[in-house]
Amino acid sequence: MSRFMIDLPVNQPEEFVRFVSQDFFAKEGFELSRYKQETVWRKGMGLLTCPQFMKVEYRGGVVHLEAWMSQFALPGIYLGEMGVTGAWGWAVKQTLKSRVDTLIGLLSQQAPTPQAAATVPEAPASAAGQAPAVSAPAAPAAQQPIPVAVHDPRGKATASLVLGIVGLLAWLSPMLGTAIGVIGIVMGTMGRKSTARGRATAGLVLSILSVVASAGNFILSVYLMFSGIFW
Repeated sequence: MSRFMIDLPVNQPEEFVRFVSQDFFAKEGFELSRYKQETVWRKGMGLLTCPQFMKVEYRGGVVHLEAWMSQFALPGIYLGEMGVTGAWGWAVKQTLKSRVDTLIGLLSQQAPTPQAAATVPEAPASAAGQAPAVSAPAAPAAQQPIPVAVHDPRGKATASLVLGIVGLLAWLSPMLGTAIGVIGIVMGTMGRKSTARGRATAGLVLSILSVVASAGNFILSVYLMFSGIFW
């Protein structure tokens, strides 16, 4: 299946689109790279799952967004492209689709606009026989940054904490404990970029401990097995 594509009218300044999209990609672990003569955002090298790609272009108040996955063959060599729907690779596609939906929601927000001018206070009433007093215009206030909603991967922080706790219980099964711990480390790393940084840090530490415990259990099991054979 071909790439997912959408044209999204946002009618916001280009700086808004750039800031929101770059903040999102940084927190989701995407890196800017070149792909078939295109400048795209890429996540993953294809060693464990298909690498994910997203492309954002902004022209005339409209954001053109593309998203796809590529079947990995060798570094820099891809066999084909897949969209975000379909049965093949459903779990990974669903992850990419969720990211697309989140970015669309962030770009579709109505960002507040600064006031065009400071309010000038009314002149006080004049006394009889005197010219009305005229107050000086108010000094313009210092321009403040316009607040916008940005990506907040709190869910990944929570997932990391849960996986870290489960990993400490699953270390008795080295393969399972290692897999859970590695996923927890990935989630914790991304979750530390959210407002739940403390939760993500706790999950990251527990996940690392679960990987270490699982690896130690595996090494001990191998040692005992070979000790029984040779001794």
